[in-house]
Amino acid sequence: MRFQPKKKRFKKIVLWMMTVICFITIFILSSQPAENSNSLSKGIVDKSSEVARQIAPSASETPLAKKIFTNKFFREAAHVIIFSFLALFLTLSLREQQVKLSFVLSGLICVLYAILDEAYQSYFIVGRDFEFVDLIKDWCGSIIVVLIVATAVHIAENMKRKKKEA
Repeated sequence: MRFQPKKKRFKKIVLWMMTVICFITIFILSSQPAENSNSLSKGIVDKSSEVARQIAPSASETPLAKKIFTNKFFREAAHVIIFSFLALFLTLSLREQQVKLSFVLSGLICVLYAILDEAYQSYFIVGRDFEFVDLIKDWCGSIIVVLIVATAVHIAENMKRKKKEA
């Protein structure tokens, strides 16, 4: 193993830990029976809407706020959000390891994990099914973040190159 500054090693460890935490979080949330999962998300939505009412009472009564503070919206958004975080940390972890094709690989890993997650739920968890729509949400969250990171890296590399040339 070649020598790495402590800061760089620490960064790699933190990124991989965050990646593993995302994988574990998805697995734990997927392992809940439908009834438990639903009551957890309802509890979060209720608490969020209560906080919103305390912060901005009139704003929390708007049609948009009422839509946001619904269990269905929250559950749909959760798919996109958790897989976005997974894609972010996985992409950055692979980039730190200098893995070639890190963007493609992280996108594929996220999509594969989403498929396995849905299959796991449908075969092993009471009241849960393989939902193609959930798979699409997971995929969208992953791919959007991978594309954003790839674009940001491309821009940063171009800026560095232009700076060196100047």
